[in-house]
Amino acid sequence: MINRGRATSAADMPTLACMEGVAAAWRRWFSPAVRDAVLALAVTAVLLLGSYGEGHPNDPGNRAQFRGHLAPQPGAALLLVAVACLALAWRRRHPVAVLTVSTAAVAVYSLLGFVNGAVLIGPILALYAVATQVSVLRAAIAAVATLAVLMTATAANNPFGRISGGGFDLIPFMVAAALFAGIAVANRRAYVDSIHDRAEQDARRRVDEERLRIARELHDVVAHTMAPSTSRPGWPPTSWPPARRWRPSRCRRSRPRARRDSGSCVPS
Repeated sequence: MINRGRATSAADMPTLACMEGVAAAWRRWFSPAVRDAVLALAVTAVLLLGSYGEGHPNDPGNRAQFRGHLAPQPGAALLLVAVACLALAWRRRHPVAVLTVSTAAVAVYSLLGFVNGAVLIGPILALYAVATQVSVLRAAIAAVATLAVLMTATAANNPFGRISGGGFDLIPFMVAAALFAGIAVANRRAYVDSIHDRAEQDARRRVDEERLRIARELHDVVAHTMAPSTSRPGWPPTSWPPARRWRPSRCRRSRPRARRDSGSCVPS
């Protein structure tokens, strides 16, 4: 069957330089810093909508939780929500500082009496980043401090009129989930890094062993083939038959063979 379609020319095929350029652009635009910034913007948008919705409940059941009072509307306080979320863009480079800023912003937001259900996601994500990059002890200390600050700020001015309620009951579970998930990810990364290090050490050891083997074989061949040319004067005795004596011409003929044998020891 004859192909009547347009033949594909070499110019239509993507060149290697073009493919490398696309790969470089992909690495540049989707580097860890860019991914962190995109994640921070996405979390900020979602939590701003969530916090706004918590301050403007439409469902009668949600309004009944305030026991006849109007739900506190955040307004300008949403800037604190934005600060708590936008700080996540630096969670890889400065995890402890990001956790401090995010927790402080949420604590102030809670002390002002606003519903802090959605905004709690910010410091929880920052705590997860801390747990993946520091030791278990430091991660546990950070988790306890975050738990104490968030629960104290929520209980001090809970908009539901009681200590518990709203995000107060969820804070311990969220902090525990972030802590254990971060520790698990950190242990997994350490395990994978140890496997890579062991593989590199094995490869380096095999290269060293191969070099040592070549050096030994080269030494044996050179020592064996060059021995006639290094014999001492007056040896062998003149009483030996001429066929058993070494001659200078025979020593000179042995040198090219020594070079050939030594070259055969080195793999191509």
